[in-house]
Amino acid sequence: MVAKESRFTSTSERKRSFHTMFMRTQALASDFANRYNYHLEQLVHNVRDDISEQWAQQLPRIEFLQPLVVEYRNEYNDAEMDLLIEPFLEGKYEKFNNNAGYVMGQSSSTRKGNQDAEDLLGTRNLLNGLDLGVIQEDSEEEDVSDDDEDIIDWTTRLPVRSSYSTKYDPLTFAQAFSHFTFDNSKGALIVVDLQGVFCDKERTFRLTDPAIHRRRKSTRERMQFGRTDKGKKGIVAFFESHRCSDACHVLGLSPVDPESI
Repeated sequence: MVAKESRFTSTSERKRSFHTMFMRTQALASDFANRYNYHLEQLVHNVRDDISEQWAQQLPRIEFLQPLVVEYRNEYNDAEMDLLIEPFLEGKYEKFNNNAGYVMGQSSSTRKGNQDAEDLLGTRNLLNGLDLGVIQEDSEEEDVSDDDEDIIDWTTRLPVRSSYSTKYDPLTFAQAFSHFTFDNSKGALIVVDLQGVFCDKERTFRLTDPAIHRRRKSTRERMQFGRTDKGKKGIVAFFESHRCSDACHVLGLSPVDPESI
């Protein structure tokens, strides 16, 4: 297990607020991961004549770690404390994209383009010894809303038929997942800052510490997902550097013009 705290918080009240925001962000990202995985599972049923079950099962799945908040008593001052913990990720830890438009393996100067999918193929110590990680997060409490369920698009997209291939770069599915969250939320938000490990044997991305950019209804509205929530600006930054690949086509996603956001 790994223990995590924010370096921007000091009081127990602010730490609890940070933990709440962290768990809310990760829970919503996990919900979109479940929808993404379900979408892949449905491909074999929706286009049975064109896609094989074996091929569909090889498409990378995505899951986010499930964090917990543990209450304990500080032995030095007898104060009640909260600590955020989550499972330790085994494997090579990598950042697949961030909340400012960075894409793993891609030049920072690269802009969004309509590159042919074929050109993209082939690219590619606390609580008895728990590790302590530091997470960047806002030092202020954030306003939250309860309307997350209202932004979900329940439509199942069919893949672009020319995207069927037995050869693809698994890492492109991490970027496609971010694109999927924008499409599936009807353009209300996007899940980025994807980091963690890719388990090749299980064909699964295990991720943690995501960021969510969500549109604000007004300029006076606070960012709903903490310090890393850049709102519309963050969404635009993603699509300025994102190039749709076979992974996007498999998910039935269409290119997004940043100027249209």
